[in-house]
Amino acid sequence: MSDTQTESQPSVISKGSLVDMTDHSGRAPSANGNAPTSGLVRKVTLKIPIHIFIPIAALVAIAIATILFAWLVLTLPSNQAPAVAMIMALNVLAAATYAARRSRVNVLTAVELGVLILYPLLIAVVLANLGITQVRDEAEATAAAALARQAATTAAAPAAAAPVEVVADNLAFDTDELAIPADRDATIEFDNQDQAPHNLSIYENDTLKKSFFKGDTVELGESITYAVGELAPGAYYFQCDIHPSMNGRLTAE
Repeated sequence: MSDTQTESQPSVISKGSLVDMTDHSGRAPSANGNAPTSGLVRKVTLKIPIHIFIPIAALVAIAIATILFAWLVLTLPSNQAPAVAMIMALNVLAAATYAARRSRVNVLTAVELGVLILYPLLIAVVLANLGITQVRDEAEATAAAALARQAATTAAAPAAAAPVEVVADNLAFDTDELAIPADRDATIEFDNQDQAPHNLSIYENDTLKKSFFKGDTVELGESITYAVGELAPGAYYFQCDIHPSMNGRLTAE
């Protein structure tokens, strides 16, 4: 053994790995245990198994895309949303089929598939921003309001009055006093049980200068429903134009 003994370099074994704790000058760690300012340093790396990371990332991406797509579809009019959703679904199926038939999908192919899938959304966004859907919604709202007003007017209009019955027999009406509601569509059911033809007409008075209604002639044994229409409140004169002696007073009230 020589007089000069070679000084061994200190080493530390940690978790089965031998790590050189000296720097290039051959100095050992300081007394306080701090690592030297230079030398080999252990690298700590967090590794996640790829078979766990990829499904989780895919689920998160699908959830985000689904929420955004649902929000966009809900902002579209009801007559356009189903069409956009259907086109979107067909595009996703087409893109998946295209990708499955290729042995390798590069970046360019992935971009093309993304454009194929997303272009219906781009069209929907453009339509919404241009206000086309808003104009259609306003037109539909206007049409619905018009229908509502028409329905309200129809409901508020007075119903047709019950028909008034008149019978002709033995060259006479069965009554010389008739009453109908004023300002409402009135009808008269005329039954001719006589052996002669008759009719019923309405005039302002017995001068017959102003006529409000002239009924068709009804042959013997037949009947008819006269649509008199609306008459203003007041008293009127009615008669059979074939036999003027058959007459009476009609009151609209």
